[in-house]
Amino acid sequence: MNIKYIFITLLFFLPALLVGQKDIFIVFGKLKVKGGDEEKSTITLTENGNQIKEVQPPRNGKFEFELDYDKNYILTFKRRGYITKKIQVNTKVPAAAKNDPMLFPFRPYEFRVTLEEQNDDNIVVFNQPVGRIKYDPSIRDFGYDMDYSKSIQSKIAQQEKEKKQEQAQQKKAQDKAEQAAAEIEAKRLAQKEKERRAAEERAKRLAREKARADSLKRVEAEQKRKDSIARARKIARQKARADSLKQAQAEQRRKDSIAEAKRIAEERERRLAAEKRRQDSIQKAKEEAEKRRLAELERKRKEEAERKRQEAIERAQRLAKEKARADSIKRVEAEQRRQDSIARARKLAREKARADSLKQAQAEQRRQDSIAQAKRAAEAREAKLAELKRRQDSIQKAKEAAELRRKREAEQKRKEEAEQKRKQAIKRTRKLAHEKARADSLLKVQEAQRRKDSIAEARRVAEAREAKLAEIKSRQDSIQKAKEAAELRRQREAEQKRKEEAEQKRKEAIKRTRKLAREKARADSLLKVQEAQRRKDSIAEARRVAEAREAKLAEIKSRQDSIQKAKEAAELRRQREAEQKRKEEAEQKRKEAIKRTRKLAREKARADSLLKVQEAQRRKDSIAEARRVAEAREAKLAEIKSRQDSIQKVKEAAELRRKREAEQKRKEENEQRRREAAERARKLAQQKAESQGKQTNGDDLPEGTLAELENMAKNSKLSDAERQKAIKAYKNKLAEVYTRQKTVKEIEKPHKKITKVFINENGLVKVYMKVKHDWGGVFYFIEDDDLTYRNISKSIYLTETSK
Repeated sequence: MNIKYIFITLLFFLPALLVGQKDIFIVFGKLKVKGGDEEKSTITLTENGNQIKEVQPPRNGKFEFELDYDKNYILTFKRRGYITKKIQVNTKVPAAAKNDPMLFPFRPYEFRVTLEEQNDDNIVVFNQPVGRIKYDPSIRDFGYDMDYSKSIQSKIAQQEKEKKQEQAQQKKAQDKAEQAAAEIEAKRLAQKEKERRAAEERAKRLAREKARADSLKRVEAEQKRKDSIARARKIARQKARADSLKQAQAEQRRKDSIAEAKRIAEERERRLAAEKRRQDSIQKAKEEAEKRRLAELERKRKEEAERKRQEAIERAQRLAKEKARADSIKRVEAEQRRQDSIARARKLAREKARADSLKQAQAEQRRQDSIAQAKRAAEAREAKLAELKRRQDSIQKAKEAAELRRKREAEQKRKEEAEQKRKQAIKRTRKLAHEKARADSLLKVQEAQRRKDSIAEARRVAEAREAKLAEIKSRQDSIQKAKEAAELRRQREAEQKRKEEAEQKRKEAIKRTRKLAREKARADSLLKVQEAQRRKDSIAEARRVAEAREAKLAEIKSRQDSIQKAKEAAELRRQREAEQKRKEEAEQKRKEAIKRTRKLAREKARADSLLKVQEAQRRKDSIAEARRVAEAREAKLAEIKSRQDSIQKVKEAAELRRKREAEQKRKEENEQRRREAAERARKLAQQKAESQGKQTNGDDLPEGTLAELENMAKNSKLSDAERQKAIKAYKNKLAEVYTRQKTVKEIEKPHKKITKVFINENGLVKVYMKVKHDWGGVFYFIEDDDLTYRNISKSIYLTETSK
């Protein structure tokens, strides 16, 4: 929360960041009506006599207008019974300024307008604008036209002088009238005294009683007057004391708020640094342990992979041996079957040859028998034998054909079996080769799968480790957060009251800071160049710090979001309730303070009215006494007012000195940081220029006078390379022209005087400039490497130019 407040306070001083439209110029400020209500006032915006807008400011008197560029506007501030004032706003800007991203868009311009009550005796009318806001080329920003303001102020002073003269004449005439009335009254009193003396004897008692009554009335009136004056003085002293005490308390609260914010920020930074160191050490230890564990897992995985690879190789070798053995067995079996088939064929052939030989022997025996019988059987028997022989021949042929067919079938079957066996052997060989290829592919797939499994296992182990680490870290964070939550609850319970007071102080500090920022913006209307540069540096520094801090916080916050969001939601609800309660209490206190202020104002008004009535009564009783009392009262009041004014001036002077010293110190610190950054940038640029010397030395630098080279270097139409050459030629020309260590050159221009100081340090010339305006403003600048002038403080100017 404190970091957010710091960023809010920082962004409050950077109003230029809020400007989102480049073609609109914003003017804003506050209208103050002396002794009146701002809500009954009207602000009219006109352009060339045409009314653009008319608004009624709220109670705080704040207003804001968005104006187009290259126009001439009139802002008219009115209220019944008050002097009407006009402010002229000329938004015409040169094209070069619009095209300069360092200037355009311009930041919103703030100013204040005070309406004074119109005197019934002497009506004052300002037909011309009392102020004019326009673009000032000398500061390259919008500002008040001081010459016009001086002329208008001189006219206003002349009118006030004439008004005072008229009032003095009226007072003189009134004094003469009062003196005449006093003379008449004296004559009347003299005549009355004569009558009283004539009737002294008969009205002596009545005269004494009347004198006593008149004396008593005068004493009572004088006593009432003294009492009212004493009450008024007491109220004034109480108010002054309360204001002084309030201011001191506000200042103390502001200091306490700043110190508390710094302390909390430093404490938070220390806690974050300690937490980061602790987390880094834990993380480092975990990473070392994880590395060792992963190394051990990797070693085991490699050993397991090597073992599996050896087993796969052994299985492949074993399968190859078994396959070779099976192939050898199959070849032996096939050869055995072939030999068996050949042996069976040979055996069958031998049995057939033996059968044939036996058949032939039997046939020969039968033939011999037949021949023997043929001798006994004649020709019939011969024919029968011939028939029988034919039958036997046909049977034999049939047998031989059947045997041949059987042999052929057997041979065919053997061939088919052999072919079938060969095919089966080829098929088995191919199958074995396919199985071997499949086994090899399977081994490769298994190896790839094992690698994938090992990678997946490593990832799973890593994820498990991460999950385990996250779980351990979550438990540690939970334990740490529980401890921190307990500690935070204890601190919150112990510091709740202090936080409420700190919040109140912070609001008051922010309010006071805003008030100081508005006053500073009015006082620094002519220092916008310096403010712009400082704003850019602040923005860059704030962004750098914010980015570094956000990066640092994001590193820790990313681990705490899940629980922190719930805690922040609960804390936000509690803070909103507390904030609402604080706002209600603050609103109640504000209303009570307004009520008390109004009551004091009414009492003061009643006292003043009572004083006026008593004064009128005393004037009727005795003009001389009234005049003496009035003179004494006026002298006393003047003395009191003079003392109050002197005290107020002393306070304001002390506060102004303190602010100036703080501002001067801040400016010097910023300037010192900027100078260090510029020196580093200059050294880097010099090193870069030296490293690129071979390229730049070979290029031709432009030639010309110092003014021509300066105009060429500032010409935005040239390319960056040409401008760099022109800048280098200009700096070389400076070193040639201003050879002395210090050269002072004064230039007279309309309404201002410019003093340029050239410091030559080892051939490098630095240019410092002092601008003194006729209206009393003095500004100091230094020329940067891009030949633009940057605002610096007086102390830096004197230090650098006194070398």
